[in-house]
Amino acid sequence: MNRNPQISISPNPAVAGQSVLISVPGPGPWYVSLDPDGEVREYSPPNGEIEISTPGSGGQTFTVTDFGDPPINETFDINSQQ
Repeated sequence: MNRNPQISISPNPAVAGQSVLISVPGPGPWYVSLDPDGEVREYSPPNGEIEISTPGSGGQTFTVTDFGDPPINETFDINSQQ
């Protein structure tokens, strides 16, 4: 469910065990975390795109945020491998 059009992923939803391309508005830093208490990783993409392995398993979600005030963030679903 993408409520913030500034952040998007491809594919959407992300697929467990595959890579996901995250598009963000600017170089960041941006933070990606597995919900609810996953490890937070920092990224500073020069071109506004982050390509990573999907950070969880099917049925989980992950969040992309800038921790700004107010924050730009979005939460994405992860599907099981197809």
